[in-house]
Amino acid sequence: MSTSTQEHIAALTESARSHPLYAEVNNPAAVRAFMAHHVVCVWDFMSLVKSLQRDLIGWSLPWLPPRFAGAARLINEIVLDEESDEIGDRHISHFELYLEAMAEAGVDIAPMSRLIDALRRGDEVMAAAEHSGLPGAALRFLRASLEVLDMPLSARVGAFYYGREQLIPQMFTPLLAQLESRALPCASLRTYLSRHIESDGERHGPLSLQLLEQVCGEDADAWAQARGAAVFALEARIALWDAVHARLLAAHDVVEARPQRA
Repeated sequence: MSTSTQEHIAALTESARSHPLYAEVNNPAAVRAFMAHHVVCVWDFMSLVKSLQRDLIGWSLPWLPPRFAGAARLINEIVLDEESDEIGDRHISHFELYLEAMAEAGVDIAPMSRLIDALRRGDEVMAAAEHSGLPGAALRFLRASLEVLDMPLSARVGAFYYGREQLIPQMFTPLLAQLESRALPCASLRTYLSRHIESDGERHGPLSLQLLEQVCGEDADAWAQARGAAVFALEARIALWDAVHARLLAAHDVVEARPQRA
């Protein structure tokens, strides 16, 4: 990877890590607005993970040995945690855990439910999303994520590592600190964030780096695809955070502008 590309990825990572959005998630209304957008990231993450699992392991019958046995083990470990994590005395996907957190915080889950229902009926993804009621910025992020799904395997692994697994603990740590310092009523969201800080920081991040190294190996073209997708994914995340941040600031300005009762 060239020094300039490394520096660009590092700069984008820092922008996402230190984004001013986290400081604005400081009241229940802001939590609800954040979650209404972020749920798309939680959901489409699984499509990216499953696309990697499909290509690394294969789902054809009769069964054939995976081309990358080590990588197959790594992605299976990640999928196991994401699809059926052990939280307390039950097993639950992280997406379902997030929906529970949304309901607890008073966030309308109907848009996401409409999207899932439409997809179960066989509707096209973006058509279903555009009629779901999801926020516009979330739709733009989803569209970018779908573009990643059409990229080569090495590109998708690059987006997965740089745009998700190594980034998530860095973003969630300041957000969780803000929620805890304000003692906001969103216990399930705090559980979700804590779980990802722990699992991605200690296990999934290192596993996904190994995955990237195994898939790209010594192939310069594969590494170029991986870093190009990394930049694309990071820019999409920052654009989403910028949009949510602007919305929270606008809402704050409206509150400040309201005349005070005598």
